[in-house]
Amino acid sequence: GEGAGLWKGMVERDDDDEGAMKTKQRKHDKKRDHKNTENIKDEGSKLSPPSVETTGRLLSSCLSLLTSSSSSTSSRNVETLATAVMDLLLEIVAGGGGKGKGSHSMLLGAHTFPCVLSTLSSLQQHFGGGGGTKLGGGGQVVDSKGEAVFDRLVFSATPREFSNLLQTSLNHLHQACQQMEELESTGSLDEGGELADKEAALGKRSAFLTDREWMEERAVGSAFLGSRWLHALVKKGTTKSRSSILHAHISSILHKISISSRIFSRLWIQRGAGGWGKSTGWVEAKAVVDRGIDVVGMVLTNTKGIELKGSHVSLALHVVTSLVPTLTVKHSARTRQHVHTLLMVACKPMLLLVKHRLSLLSRKLGGFTKHLLTMMRYIVSLWKRLSTDANPKKKKEYELSLECASALSRVMEDLGRRETVKLVNKYVPYLLHMYAQGAGALPLDARQRGAITPGVYALIAICTDVEFRQIFANLDEGGKAVFKKLLADYKKTHKFTGDV
Repeated sequence: GEGAGLWKGMVERDDDDEGAMKTKQRKHDKKRDHKNTENIKDEGSKLSPPSVETTGRLLSSCLSLLTSSSSSTSSRNVETLATAVMDLLLEIVAGGGGKGKGSHSMLLGAHTFPCVLSTLSSLQQHFGGGGGTKLGGGGQVVDSKGEAVFDRLVFSATPREFSNLLQTSLNHLHQACQQMEELESTGSLDEGGELADKEAALGKRSAFLTDREWMEERAVGSAFLGSRWLHALVKKGTTKSRSSILHAHISSILHKISISSRIFSRLWIQRGAGGWGKSTGWVEAKAVVDRGIDVVGMVLTNTKGIELKGSHVSLALHVVTSLVPTLTVKHSARTRQHVHTLLMVACKPMLLLVKHRLSLLSRKLGGFTKHLLTMMRYIVSLWKRLSTDANPKKKKEYELSLECASALSRVMEDLGRRETVKLVNKYVPYLLHMYAQGAGALPLDARQRGAITPGVYALIAICTDVEFRQIFANLDEGGKAVFKKLLADYKKTHKFTGDV
């Protein structure tokens, strides 16, 4: 109507007024457009944010599209889809984590949180770098964006949501361990009498290995995700409310880490030697063990809101128990370097137990000493094998053996502190006996002696005549000669006599 009226007035005017009317019309149109824009903004400010149901349906649709496309689309397109969905998830979390501020303050509500967490879990588990479906560089992108989403969730999580995150992480570890235990129970394929044709039997064996490798990849991906989330949650659970939640779940955390360390340390060693095909899943398996040990370390050193009991320390020691049996098995040259690394990983929680929780460990010192003996026995056997080599110093295994001996020596040094005498004295003779009969009788060079003797000297320093008599009583003639020489070297080079 306004346009028709203006046009009628323009026609009725003289041609001389045509330019002035056009200018007037342009001003009128500009004013009208500005008014319409303001009306749109006012209406937009009154719009409610997307509902919980809308957000949930959006995420479910995106995940369904991605899952269906992964089997029928090229890996490059799947990579693009996965990255786009992760970007969408990051936008949702960033818009909904404002604690009541902004137009999207209700986007990530209490009911949407589980949906977001489920979507994130599925994306990282199936399309991340540690999952069963490898996207190359795209998997790393999904992982990095997933970490950003998870950090945002942890930052804005309420105590209830923090507990849900913790339980979800533990569920991932539990499911992965169950899958691996099922695979271990079907580890041997009995073909006797089932297939008469040899070629058919070989074909079935090949298919079995392929299926098993794929299932292992999925289990490793789930454990990799659960351990990474658990590590982040324990690291950031420093507030009072979050510490109380961690304290309530501490037994479950240590128990799950113990089981996962036992299972995935074996897989780590197997994959390191090319156990199943050409898969590189041993990297993720090693990461599961490493992060689990780091979580145990944070729990043992945490003094804010977490009050450990003797049962908790026993569970922490059980994590070491799950790793040590690998040292008692004979390994090939390809796997030994991974076993050496595993020994150094196991020494980390043992050192922290002695430093921070020795009083709670007092009832389990027998088992603790047994693990030390197993480690020392492994190092002795390693040096005995290297002593027969023509030029052992050129071997990488020689350097790794020194690192193992140094890690064990640090544990014994802390065990030999003066304030621990009453707790550990009755266990020290077993360790010194093992050294005198084993490593002390070998032709060790200066670097080998320098790696192990600081711990041995620390144990000698807390011995009384009672312990010395017990050691000599159980040594043979060769062992007694070695121990006498060890005592002489200790008094000569290590013991403080008061003279400067």
